[in-house]
Amino acid sequence: MIRVVACVAVQGAAQGGALGGAQEPPARFTLDNGIRVVVSPRAGVDAIVVIAAYDVGSVDDPLGLPQGAHLVEHLRCTAATATHPAGASFARLNAVGSANAETLASMTYYDFLVPPDALEEVLAVEAERLSSLRVTPEDLAREIPRVTAEVDAVVARSTAFLGKFALMAALQGWVHDTSAGPVRTGLEHVRVDDLGPVLARHQPSTLTLVLAGAVDLRSIRPRLDATLGALPAGDPPGRAPIDWDAQPPTRRMTWDVDARVVVVACPPPADPVDPDDPDDPDGPDGPGGRSGRAVLSALGGVAYALCHGIPGVGGLHVSGPTAPVGPLPFHVLAVLDADAEIDAVTEQIHERLDTLIEQAPAYRGQLAAQLARAPEIGDDQLRGIGRRLAAQRGMPEQEAIALVLGNVALQALMREAAGGGPAAARIGQMPAAELAALVERSLARGARRVTVIEPRAGGAD
Repeated sequence: MIRVVACVAVQGAAQGGALGGAQEPPARFTLDNGIRVVVSPRAGVDAIVVIAAYDVGSVDDPLGLPQGAHLVEHLRCTAATATHPAGASFARLNAVGSANAETLASMTYYDFLVPPDALEEVLAVEAERLSSLRVTPEDLAREIPRVTAEVDAVVARSTAFLGKFALMAALQGWVHDTSAGPVRTGLEHVRVDDLGPVLARHQPSTLTLVLAGAVDLRSIRPRLDATLGALPAGDPPGRAPIDWDAQPPTRRMTWDVDARVVVVACPPPADPVDPDDPDDPDGPDGPGGRSGRAVLSALGGVAYALCHGIPGVGGLHVSGPTAPVGPLPFHVLAVLDADAEIDAVTEQIHERLDTLIEQAPAYRGQLAAQLARAPEIGDDQLRGIGRRLAAQRGMPEQEAIALVLGNVALQALMREAAGGGPAAARIGQMPAAELAALVERSLARGARRVTVIEPRAGGAD
C-alpha cells in the first residue's frame, strides 16, 4: 500500500554497493493517446510498483456528493470489467502482490506492487477499467458503506486526522456555493448517473503512469502500446472553476461529523501566461508558467510549521504537493479541539499568515528545494530503508525496496503537479522583491476568505 503521507524522505544520495548492476536513468514519454509515462528502472530489484494517477479528485465532486470522487475510486477498484466479475481483479492483484488506491483533493491514484511476471495483468486491468467498467446498483450498495466507514474509522482514531474529509466539505461550498458538506451520509440515494462526470474524468488523457523497480526499458513501450496505449484518448469533462470573487468573507457550513473546522483560504494568483503562444517562456509549461501557484504550494509547508502549535488546533491540513494551489485555493485548514474558540483560532491563523508574508523572501531557497527533483536514492540507503520497512511491516525485503522506490516516484509526481522543476528554477532566480510582492498580493488579508464548518443541528447522525 503506497501512501504519500508515509513516504520515505530522501535527504541525500548515499553511495555504496550496487543492488545488482548499474542504475538506469528514469525515462519519460507520452503514448499516442496522451498517457504520460515515467519509468524508473532499478537493477537488482525483483518487484514492480505501478502508479496510475488521474487528474481527478474531491474538487470534482458533484453538488451534494462530497465523497463522490472517493466513491468512484472504490468502484473502479471493485466493479466488473470485460473479463473480470465484480471484485475479481482487485482480489487477484492482492493475491499476487498488493493493490490499493487513494483519493486526494485534485488527484486519484491507484497503486500496485507486483512481481515482474504480473505486470501485463496490471496493465490489462487498468486498461479494462478505462474501457469497460460496469458499475451497477449492487456495486453502489456494497461500496457506499465502506466509503462512509472510513470517516468513522478516522474519527475513532482522532478527529485531528479529519483534514482530508473536511477539505471535501469545504470544496462543496467553494465550488457549488452550498452550506452543506456531509461526508458520512447523503450517498444512500446516489445513482450511477450521478457519478458520471467523475467517472468520465478517468481518461487516458488525464493519466500519468509511473513504473518503478524491475522494469525493462527496452520492452516496456510495446507492452504499453498493446494495452493502455491502444485505448482512445477520450474527452474528459472540464473542471468547474472556483469563483473566488463570489466567495463571502465568511462562509458557514455544516456537516455530519462531530467536529469543528475553520479554513482560511486565498485564491490562486493569476500567473502571467499567454495561452495563445505555446512558445512563450512564461506559458503554462515554461519556466515562468505557474510559478506563482507553485510558490504558494511550496509555502504550504512553511504555513504548516508556523501554524503548528496554535492553541485549540488539533489537526492541520495545508496547501502543498498533495493539495497544489491552482486546482485548489491556498488554504490552512484547522480541526479544532472541543474547547477551542473559533474566532481566536481564526485570528491566530491570520497572524501567522501575516508573519509568512513578512518573512517570505527568507524562504526562497527552501521553496525551490521543495519543488526540485529529489536526489537519487543510493543503493546502501535504499537497502537500509527497505530492510527497516520490511521488519516493520513483516514483508519480504525486495518488496519493501520496491515500495520505497514507488513512494519516491510518487513524491516526484506530487512535486510535478505542484509546479516541479521548471517552477523551482524560476523561484530560485526570482528577485527577493518580486517574491515578496507575489506573496503579499496572494496572501493579503483582504484576499483571504474564512470557511467555518460545524456539526449540523441534531448531531452527526
